[in-house]
Amino acid sequence: MTPTIEEESYLLRTVQRYFPQTRSLQVHNICDSFAGLRVLPQMEKSPFARPRETLLCCDNDRKPRVLAVAGGKLTSYRATARRIVKKLRPTLDADDSGGTAETARLSRTSLSEKERNL
Repeated sequence: MTPTIEEESYLLRTVQRYFPQTRSLQVHNICDSFAGLRVLPQMEKSPFARPRETLLCCDNDRKPRVLAVAGGKLTSYRATARRIVKKLRPTLDADDSGGTAETARLSRTSLSEKERNL
């Protein structure tokens, strides 16, 4: 997906408002851009009135192999990642790789404090 000219112009005006030194920039000066698409669950309400909570749907609640994420906010990516790992933990703990359960346990406990808090 790519942003529309209107979206790029809006964002450029916003940047120029807060950073006066950028006021000479024009839309043609933008060297790269992207747009994202957030899937929201279908509801009867307007898309703007829908809640933004993250929904995790999986094929099997006890030991999921397929997991889909819907909704959510970009700013909550860490909390979403934690929920995903927690949901997939039974599948991740199942040691089909030929290693031992002890190896899997050690690899989890050797994470730095920063990595555990992501």
